Amino acid sequence: MTEAGDREMVEIQAVYQSEPISSSDYHFCLNSLPEEKRSRILAFRRVEDAQRTLLGELLIRTWMSSKLGIAPTALQFTIDSYGKPHLSSSGGLRYNISHSGEWVVGALHEASVGIDVEHVRPIDMGIAERFFAPEECEDLFRQPEAEQLGYFYDLWTGKESYIKAEGRGLSIPLKQFAIRKEGGAFRMQGDAASDGNWYFRQYSIDSAYRLCVCARTEDFPEKPNLTTAEDIVALYRRLLEGACNSR
Repeated sequence: MTEAGDREMVEIQAVYQSEPISSSDYHFCLNSLPEEKRSRILAFRRVEDAQRTLLGELLIRTWMSSKLGIAPTALQFTIDSYGKPHLSSSGGLRYNISHSGEWVVGALHEASVGIDVEHVRPIDMGIAERFFAPEECEDLFRQPEAEQLGYFYDLWTGKESYIKAEGRGLSIPLKQFAIRKEGGAFRMQGDAASDGNWYFRQYSIDSAYRLCVCARTEDFPEKPNLTTAEDIVALYRRLLEGACNSR
């Protein structure tokens, strides 16, 4: 196994969806997926949730297909005991997907990685005292009032990205660990910090959103690769056609 300093850079993609996927593209892509994936997407009551989940599925399938030379429909996934999906025969690659509002984002690396994006909206700041560690609350309420909402989402996306990277989901209470800013960047503190090194990187993709990535390496790109839902759907179609033509 390679040391942390020898690992390749984390890859990050951010997909902007300005309009819903067209009905023809939606049904074409949906019908190409395995039954369990289709059922999960169709179970959503809100069209927006189904669209974002489908787009996340297309993102990881086009991404892995392009990297591994495997048809997007031939990729096999497994779910671990904590409900986290993993790609079988991935060459050791790990991934994570998040979506909120108009954005679907993904992170890819050979070691554990987590990503979270959130649409910044007004919230009851009392939520912080329910879910944040005491020192995080201190840092939050120390901010100027006009900056507290943004800082809340900085903390939230940082904590969510760590939980997703660590892999045990909400079996890790959010209050059990703390992330605090040091030198302009978030750092893990407390007992969780002793479990090897975790690194955080925030990105600005949209003034109305917060995005954070957590990984075992600090080798992050300067910015995510930005693309659109239309481009992902078009690439998925091309990869499927290429796989069919090669048979």
